[in-house]
Amino acid sequence: MVEVDYLLICEGVSHDASGKVSLMNIFDIIGSDKLPVAPPQFVIAMQVRNSDEKVQDAIYDLKLEIQKPDKSILATIEGQAVFSESIQTVASSINLSNNLVMEHEGKYEINLLIKSQKIASRVFSVKKGKPEVTVETAEKV
Repeated sequence: MVEVDYLLICEGVSHDASGKVSLMNIFDIIGSDKLPVAPPQFVIAMQVRNSDEKVQDAIYDLKLEIQKPDKSILATIEGQAVFSESIQTVASSINLSNNLVMEHEGKYEINLLIKSQKIASRVFSVKKGKPEVTVETAEKV
C-alpha cells in the first residue's frame, strides 16, 4: 500500500544530492486581474511511501486529476511509483507552469489516485484580484 507524505502546490522544487527536498513558495490561492489565467509558476509536489513492509519491490500506477469547480476534469497526469528494497520513498514534482489554464473562479481540486481510489487531495482556489493572505509566525519558546 502507498501512504502520501505530502501533496502540495508550489512555485518550485529543488532536490539535493542527499535526497532532501526544498519546496519554494507553497500556495493554495491563485489571484489574477483577469481570467482565464495560466499561472507562470505552478508545480505539484508529492511524496509517497511504501507502507507495506512485507512488499519490498512494488510498482504502483498513479494518476493525478485536476478538477474544475464544476467537477469536470481539467487535466490528467499518469505515472508510476517504483519501490525496491533500497527505495521505499518516492518524491516527485510535476511542472505545469504556464500550461494549466483556469478559466473560472472557484475551488479546484487535485486528486491523487491508485486504481481509481483517491488516496490524497489538495484544494486550491482561483480568485479575481490579489488574494488576501494572513501569515503568522511562531515565537521562539
